[in-house]
Amino acid sequence: MRKSAKRSKAREDLRKYVEQWVDEMLDWNAARPSATLNEIENHARLKRRELMSRVLKVMLTQHGSGYVVEGVQCPKCGQPMRYKGTPGITLETREAATRVERAYYHCPSCKERFFPPGSTLENETGRVE
Repeated sequence: MRKSAKRSKAREDLRKYVEQWVDEMLDWNAARPSATLNEIENHARLKRRELMSRVLKVMLTQHGSGYVVEGVQCPKCGQPMRYKGTPGITLETREAATRVERAYYHCPSCKERFFPPGSTLENETGRVE
């Protein structure tokens, strides 16, 4: 898929999601005419986390799955890494938990684990599931 086509698809997917998200927010509020500011704020925070999770997922996968045909070198020891498939990984960020499917590599020499681009599991708060 070309870059412009990927961007268009990502944009359309996010647009649809945001429209649904806004409708859910408004429906929740309409069903609770006597909701307190605290209740509204708590609900909005939960919904914001959902939105952030979706945005992060789209941005993290916009450039592909991280799969490289050959030549992935271990960022720790420089040895060739082995491709282990595309398991899901849940990344915990300050804003939201986000689950993505990414290429996973393992170094047989030093046991380093790697989810491209540029993120070893030891340096991230994510975990392999």
